[in-house]
Amino acid sequence: MVSLEWEEGTVSLIKKQFVVCDKCGASQEISYTMEDPFGIAALPDHKRDGWIAVNPSHHLCPACAAIYRKRQAECNRELKELAGIKTISVEV
Repeated sequence: MVSLEWEEGTVSLIKKQFVVCDKCGASQEISYTMEDPFGIAALPDHKRDGWIAVNPSHHLCPACAAIYRKRQAECNRELKELAGIKTISVEV
């Protein structure tokens, strides 16, 4: 999402770019790049803060990403079990 704002008393245009969580609606400002002016590609600076790009147009905040990763691990484990592959995980 790109937000455009005008500074009062000037003729300059300030462009700000935000990434918005598709699950809960949380948002975070990210750096604006001329290579990607519309935020189509996943930007590396918001990945460092725990945000993940599920695909180029869907992002999850750190809280929702943790739930997503947990569910994704469950699904992968269930698929392996259905395929006849048994795995045992042990925490040390």
